[in-house]
Amino acid sequence: MNPKSTALLWFLAAILILAWSSASFAADKAKVAATMAQQAAKAYESGNYARASELYLSAFRTQPDAAFLYAAARSEHLAGHDAQAEDLYKRFVAAPGADPERVRKVGEYLADLQQKRAVGIAADADKAAKDDPRLSASLYLDAWHLAPARLQWLFLAAVAEQNAGELAKAKAQLQEYLSKAPADARERVQAEARLEAIARKLDPAVVSKPQEPQKSPVIQKDAPLRTSGPTPLIVANAPSAPTDRTLAWTTTGTGAVMAVSGLGLFAVTLSTLNQFNKDTTPVAGRILTMTHTQAQDRAASINTRMGISAALGGLGLVGVGVGTWMLVRTPARIALSPNGVDIAVQF
Repeated sequence: MNPKSTALLWFLAAILILAWSSASFAADKAKVAATMAQQAAKAYESGNYARASELYLSAFRTQPDAAFLYAAARSEHLAGHDAQAEDLYKRFVAAPGADPERVRKVGEYLADLQQKRAVGIAADADKAAKDDPRLSASLYLDAWHLAPARLQWLFLAAVAEQNAGELAKAKAQLQEYLSKAPADARERVQAEARLEAIARKLDPAVVSKPQEPQKSPVIQKDAPLRTSGPTPLIVANAPSAPTDRTLAWTTTGTGAVMAVSGLGLFAVTLSTLNQFNKDTTPVAGRILTMTHTQAQDRAASINTRMGISAALGGLGLVGVGVGTWMLVRTPARIALSPNGVDIAVQF
């Protein structure tokens, strides 16, 4: 056999040996990874999620299978290790061969983790609001960026910026909040009021324009007097706007309701008290209907209801008195004509 043929045979033999070794090594790694995965599953089922995560990650390092990453991420999530779970979820989504259905579930898990992280950041912002409003504003913005649906955090960031003296930032954030918040949002009215106050501070000239002086009417000489229409009445000592009696009537009505409620509760409690006295009447020196503890509890309950009825009745009477006083003290408006003859009294 010539040297070239011998070298070729040795080369082919080396390739076959290398291929066999690689296949044997891969089979061994798969077997080791499967054994680790079985041990991890047992730890998972027993509730030892931290140990399960370690074993699943070791199996993944032995044999890169996306399923091991997913199992490790779920273990960390159930163990309460949110940061580690979020990192492993993202690695699973980017791994080749990731199951599409599990990728969809991971999207939901990541959204829940981000929401939870946002709530924690917002809690830190609440704590920093008093002592460090700038830090509070930054934390509220971070929380809002993680959970854009929580627009109240954007509003609170603007409030913190306003408290820190950063009026331009507060104005921009309030404008963004108002552009995104629905018409019935709880903070909308307050946001509009704060935005108006900030605009007044930033540019007072735009908000309050100087009033132009009114021109005096020109009186023509020998101009005829207007006689068409009735002579207007001149109101003497009249208020600038009619007195609103709504508060007075509301106070009176509320007081009346409270007084009646107190009286009704007193009547019911009095009936209960009479029954209690009958039930606690000793028979042959002993009370047979209830124990000593039950009697004490019922007596305490009756005393509490008596106190409540007295408070309701007293407050109700005060409300009726205050409302009646408000109605009586409403000033009358007297209108006199220029000739001093016609008088109109309005209440």
